[in-house]
Amino acid sequence: MAILQLILAMIIWGTLGLFVLKSGLGSIDIAFFRCFIGALILAVYCGCQGLFSKQYLKRETSIPIVCGGIFIVLNWILLFESFKYASITLGNVSYYMQPVFLLFLARFFFNETISIVKGFFILVTITGVLLTIDLSSQTIAINYSELYGVLCALLAGFFYSLATIIAKKIKNVSAPMMTFMQLLVGMIILLPLASLNTLHFSWNILFYIVILGVIHTVLAFILYYQAVTQLPTDKIAVISYVDPIAAIYTDVLFFNRILNATQIIGIILTFLGSYFVINPGSIGKCYRKFAQLGAKK
Repeated sequence: MAILQLILAMIIWGTLGLFVLKSGLGSIDIAFFRCFIGALILAVYCGCQGLFSKQYLKRETSIPIVCGGIFIVLNWILLFESFKYASITLGNVSYYMQPVFLLFLARFFFNETISIVKGFFILVTITGVLLTIDLSSQTIAINYSELYGVLCALLAGFFYSLATIIAKKIKNVSAPMMTFMQLLVGMIILLPLASLNTLHFSWNILFYIVILGVIHTVLAFILYYQAVTQLPTDKIAVISYVDPIAAIYTDVLFFNRILNATQIIGIILTFLGSYFVINPGSIGKCYRKFAQLGAKK
């Protein structure tokens, strides 16, 4: 169940670039409205469920949650900047070097080890993502504007990894309550920075803001936090690659991007690598089945 929740969250986040670009708003403004709408909805929900408690005011609980909220806000702003200055595709492949950051951070904070088999299939997954993005010489011949976008995406990935590590260290806090507190922190930080006085709303902009706030923030973060507290870091790292694959399909469906043979091979490698990292025991089963087929022939 936790794996399915994480996959669904990644698919939702894979469409993030589409709604960010369609909204036409600045990165800080989008981040603020995500925090505002999400915090408002979750405040009502947490109140109705009786989730508010004095334990969240304790230092050992509140400090990690506040730090996680700061990292998430920085992650959002930098990622939105990367979409605008680079592209959804280039921003995503740079951003999703974050599982590498995540694995190193997990090794530092939790002393988690990576087996040779899992390490191999993690490399297979990374190779698949790179092939899916199709980093040809023409693609990586970037200008300074795109370079800025790539750097923003890399930093966003680093802050995302820090937020994930913190989420794994927070115990006995429900996913809705954790999400509410972090969004509240983000809203307070971004309020003086958002250009609310100069914004001109339309029904079109309002639609994208509501979707970003309700679906990409409230729903996705609840699914994500419920999953990461139950899964080891290596599985989180690999399943995270579903996000850039979903982003590629967003490009195909809404921006008429055509996938070539290299990208199709990349998608296959990504899903194979992810499957065997999550289910390393399946390697032996697959080998025995192929051996049996060979013996019959």
